[in-house]
Amino acid sequence: MLALFGFLFVGCLGHVYLEVTKPAEVSMASDIKRLAVFDRPDTDSSSAVMADFLLFYSQLKQPRFQLLEPKSAESAYQKMNIVLGQTLDSQTVIPLCQSLDVDALVALEHAEVSGQWDVERFTETETTTQTVTKNGKTETQEVSQEVERYRALYAVDARADWIFYSCKGTVLDQKTIRIQDRWDGIGDTRIEAKQDAGDTQSIHQDIHQILGLGYVQRISPYEVEVSRPLYGGRYLKEGNLSVETGALEDAQDEFKRVAKANTGVKKGKALHNLAVAEEAAGDLQKAFEHAQRAARLTDKSHSVNLKRALRLRLNEKKTIDRQLKQPNSEQKGETSGERTNTEPTSDPKKPD
Repeated sequence: MLALFGFLFVGCLGHVYLEVTKPAEVSMASDIKRLAVFDRPDTDSSSAVMADFLLFYSQLKQPRFQLLEPKSAESAYQKMNIVLGQTLDSQTVIPLCQSLDVDALVALEHAEVSGQWDVERFTETETTTQTVTKNGKTETQEVSQEVERYRALYAVDARADWIFYSCKGTVLDQKTIRIQDRWDGIGDTRIEAKQDAGDTQSIHQDIHQILGLGYVQRISPYEVEVSRPLYGGRYLKEGNLSVETGALEDAQDEFKRVAKANTGVKKGKALHNLAVAEEAAGDLQKAFEHAQRAARLTDKSHSVNLKRALRLRLNEKKTIDRQLKQPNSEQKGETSGERTNTEPTSDPKKPD
């Protein structure tokens, strides 16, 4: 069963929040099970990125690899006296892997976050309402005036270079994660404008997290939260309440009953909600079949999008199963460093 995070109704449409697993961006050979991870630059930025990588990896519910204890890995790496910038090859990687008893190495080769402030002054027209008394009568009038403001812009350029080495010294994966973004704010003073844009330390912390999480998601399946729409209405209320309380079997039974008792769009909406309940319970195939029927009956974007999302999840599940069950590396789609293809090929067989 999937994690059911929450339930929200707005008007006639509700939303169920689910935690789902996404496949790693690349698939590695099945004989790679234990990893050692190194922060080669050992700078403030690289240390922060590596700390976030390790934190996010520890939170995975189905990690692809077992990570060696970080301090042991760093200690062994330091003893090798490898010069920063020196390419790791078989002469350095093989003894390092043997001493750590691992199957591969992941190195953070470079990490840098730089930012620059730009503050400019501008004027704008501000209109206020004033109450005045004339000849004993009170009236309101609008007053416009030019006021001075400041606009602050913080531009950031950040990158992290990651390399995944086999214990033979070959590069199995190489990825540069780069962020170029900007934060802006407006205020009556330069300081207020900068404060409105954001605290630089907090901005850098967020960027470090993205640079670390990005490579976690590249090499291992990971969890994300998704929202699924639920149709409302009096005839669906009981089933929706069961979904809200997590009683998914009761919800499925109720939606099946409602679908059987109705035709047309009402039947389609019941089948749609049934598909959501089935997905929440972990039955993707049944969920997809009912979502297909719902999309044909309702012809609404919510049902069409649900069908597409479930079709994608069925295809992704095959990749995730290969990555986590670790079949023989000679099987198709499981070669060292092969990029994951999660594009659906065709719909599973439609039910009669």
